[in-house]
Amino acid sequence: MSAAEACGNEGLCLASLSEQTSPISSDFVPSTGTSTRNPVDVSLSAHLDLTIFRRSAETVAQDPGVDAVAIIGAV
Repeated sequence: MSAAEACGNEGLCLASLSEQTSPISSDFVPSTGTSTRNPVDVSLSAHLDLTIFRRSAETVAQDPGVDAVAIIGAV
């Protein structure tokens, strides 16, 4: 089960990211095997470049519709 599904099962709603957030994320999140819509998926590429994790979290956290950010991954 994905984290997004687990949130839904607990009655939590994922934020709809603003039109300004996704293009910013696309500037540094690789296009292959990823998603810049919520839930954001930076794929395995972020394990090779940890700034992708950091910049993605910072960008999403600045979106006015986002109340919290959860990062799931291991290095």
